[in-house]
Amino acid sequence: MSNCQICNKITNIMSKYEIKIAEEKEFLYKFLQTIVGKNLFNENNITKIVKSEAPDFLLETYDSRTLALEITQFIAQNKNLHYSQALTRIGNQLCDEIKKRYNIKISILIDRYDKRKFSPNWNDHINLTYNPGFSEVPSKNVFKNKIRKILNTNINKLVTTSLVQEWIQIDNEYYKISIQTFPSIISGKYDCHVNNAGQIKFIPFDELQNCINKKNKKVDKYKKNKSKCYLLIIVPDWKIGNYCSLTNELLEYTFISAFDLTFLYEEKTNLSYILNTQKNISASN
Repeated sequence: MSNCQICNKITNIMSKYEIKIAEEKEFLYKFLQTIVGKNLFNENNITKIVKSEAPDFLLETYDSRTLALEITQFIAQNKNLHYSQALTRIGNQLCDEIKKRYNIKISILIDRYDKRKFSPNWNDHINLTYNPGFSEVPSKNVFKNKIRKILNTNINKLVTTSLVQEWIQIDNEYYKISIQTFPSIISGKYDCHVNNAGQIKFIPFDELQNCINKKNKKVDKYKKNKSKCYLLIIVPDWKIGNYCSLTNELLEYTFISAFDLTFLYEEKTNLSYILNTQKNISASN
């Protein structure tokens, strides 16, 4: 591997790490704006929040205690998840690339033409109903280069008209690419959104417990020399392919957690909860 290739890989790793930190800070801020988050902040007289690593944040209190707060994301598994995440990642990389190269902020919307919608075959419509969305990821390099070509060709047009829409074809599939110089309506940010769908999972508590289990195994590391250790579970909105509904049964369910308190923040509703937990760790392994 050449030095150039090594540098590129290091740059990509740092970029992903920086994105992760930015997301953690954003989600923590949103959580602290909720009633549950405000209560945590005020009841503990938190005076300072320090970014850390394992745990993600240290909460320093007025009476000189240090509380550990670990953040994790919960995304319900579905067959279309990889598709949404892969294309979103490509789009976000291109948004960042255009910002650095041309100093222009853009957001990208990716739509895939669904042949089933206009098919004369009734079975295609049934398939669309019970299997919404897409799961097969196109060639990532081809996909990225085709969008990059649209961007480089229309960069001047973007400055004057603020919107560019073009179709691209990969194999026998068609994708509509919409590029604009104002924030995405979906996220309010300069980023990429992939229009995809999937079957909604209702109350996937087993998957949520597995998410907690992964953090349970590391709780001693997080809690070392800390007064208390908290877990904050973030449930991102559907825009990245998280098709799940937790319903009110969430508040009646008892999870197994090694943390002093386990919080859950749902981006879709902008609400937070304290989960019912017990510390029977042996049952979670």
